[in-house]
Amino acid sequence: MLTPEVLRAQVSNDPQVTFKTRSELVTVPVVVTDKSGRHMRGLKKDDFVLLEDGKEQKTATVDEIVMPDAPSTPSTPPDQFSNVFGPDPKPINLTILVLDLVNTPFEDQAFAKGELIKYLSQSGDAHPTSIFALTRNGLKVIHDFATSPRSLSTALQKAPGEHELVEPAGQEAIPAGTSPLVAQAMERMHESEQRMESLERVFAIKLTLQAMQQIAQSCSGLPGRKAMLWASAGFPFSVNELSMELDSFADISDLYEKTWRALNQAQVAVYPVDVRGLVNPSVSDVSISNPRREAAAHAAWMNTETIGTFQTFAQATGGRAFFNTNDLKEAFEQAADDNSEYYLLTYYLDSANKAPGWHKLSVHVRREGSQVRSRSGFFLAPAKPGGDDKTEMQIALGSPLNYTSIPITGRWQQVLPSKEPGKKTAIFLLSMPATLADAQENNDNHLKLKIAAVALTATGVSAGESLKTIDGYPQGDDLKQIRTHGLDYRGGLVVPPGEYTVRFAVEDLLNGRIGSVSAHLTVTP
Repeated sequence: MLTPEVLRAQVSNDPQVTFKTRSELVTVPVVVTDKSGRHMRGLKKDDFVLLEDGKEQKTATVDEIVMPDAPSTPSTPPDQFSNVFGPDPKPINLTILVLDLVNTPFEDQAFAKGELIKYLSQSGDAHPTSIFALTRNGLKVIHDFATSPRSLSTALQKAPGEHELVEPAGQEAIPAGTSPLVAQAMERMHESEQRMESLERVFAIKLTLQAMQQIAQSCSGLPGRKAMLWASAGFPFSVNELSMELDSFADISDLYEKTWRALNQAQVAVYPVDVRGLVNPSVSDVSISNPRREAAAHAAWMNTETIGTFQTFAQATGGRAFFNTNDLKEAFEQAADDNSEYYLLTYYLDSANKAPGWHKLSVHVRREGSQVRSRSGFFLAPAKPGGDDKTEMQIALGSPLNYTSIPITGRWQQVLPSKEPGKKTAIFLLSMPATLADAQENNDNHLKLKIAAVALTATGVSAGESLKTIDGYPQGDDLKQIRTHGLDYRGGLVVPPGEYTVRFAVEDLLNGRIGSVSAHLTVTP
C-alpha cells in the first residue's frame, strides 16, 4: 500500500516575498436607516464611531454594500471537487431559513411551514435563499441556495415534521384526598419527569448550537453579512443579557462560546421568529384539568425567558426578533431588506492584554435621525496553543454542509490494489491556498494542521478513514513557498469496492479554522 500521506509545498516563482506579523481584523456589518426605515447611503469613514468596551477604536475601512450580486458559480472542473465559490467572491445577499423542529411543538411547525410557503409564494425571483430543518438527527438540508421561490416552496412542502425533543414534565396537581403513600409515589414520578426533561434539554441545546455553528462555518468563507431566520417556539436555553453567558448548563459553555465566535466570524445576523403566534401566558393549558399551584407562574416565566433570549440573541448578532404576531411575512421581508444595503466596518483587534470572554461593541453615526443596528459584541477565546478538539472535526465530518474557512480543492488521482484483502486504496490530492493557515511568527512559524477523510456508504456507515496531523516549523524557502502558493496534501483511503460519499476536513489547530468538502467515489472490483 502506498504511504498515505505526502506533503509538498508548491514551488514559488516569485523570489521577492516578505511577511509581516498578522493582526486580527474584525469586521462589523452595520445597517443604517433613517427614521422612516429607508437605508442611508453615501456615508464615509468619518461618519462612523466604533466603540469596543466603551473605548473608541480606529476604523480601518468602511465599505458600502448596495444590492449585492448573485453568488458566482464555482468553476471547478468535472474531475475536481471544491468548497470554493469562484476566484474572487464578493458580498452577496444570502438568506438562510431554519425550521426548528427540535424546539417547536408539532402544531406550531405546521403554522411556520404555512407562513414560509406563503412568503415564498408572494416573492419574485430575488436573492439566494436556502432552507434547513433542525431535527433530532441534526441539521438537514431542505433546499440549497436558490433564487426560485417555487422550487424552495415545493421542497418545503415535502419536508416532514416531527415531535419536539423536550417533553415537559407534567403540571397536573396531586388530587385532593390522595393517600400519602400514593402522593409520595406521584411526586417521585414528577421528579423523574423533571430529570428526564433536563437531560432532553441538554441534548436539544447541543443540537441547536451545533446547527448554528455548522451554518456559520458553511458561509464563513463568503464575505459580507448573512441573515439567518430561525423559525422556532424558543431556544432551549436562556442567556445572561450582560455577560452573554448561559444562565445554566456550564458544561456546554465551550460549545456555546465556539458557536458565538463562528456566528461573529461568518457575519451571521440571527432573526429569531416566534412561530407560536399571539401568546397569552396567563391562559392555562386546557389539557391540564388540575394544574399545579406554580403552573401559571412557570408558564409566564418560560414565555418571558423565550422572548428575552430571542431579543438578546438578535441584538448580539445585529438581527431582529419577531414575536407576538401571526404575520411572519414581515420577519422574512425585513431580514432580506437589511441584507440588501449595509456597511462593512473593520478595525484591528488588540488582544494582547484583553481578557477572554464577551466584549461589547457599539456603532454610532454622526447623522441626525440615523438608526443604527450592528452586533453588540464578540467572544474572545482564551489562548489554547496547539489545541486539538476532536469534537469540532467530528462535527465538520458529519455535517451535510461544507465548511469554507479554509478553501479546499481536490481530485482523485488513482485507485490501486491494497495489501488488505478485498480492498483498494483510493489516492486523493487536496490543494489549499496560501491563506490556509496561520504560521505563528512569534513561535518559530509554528504550523499545525489536522487533515481527515472518511468514506461513507449510502446508509452513512464508515467504510474507511484517514487521519494525519502536520506539526512543523517551516523556515526560509519552505515558509516562503507555503505562504506564496499554499500546500498540496496527498493521501489515501482504503475501502472495499463500492459507491461512497467521502467527507474531507482540514483544521488549523492553532486558530480553530476548518474547511471541509464532499466528493463522490466509485471503487470497482
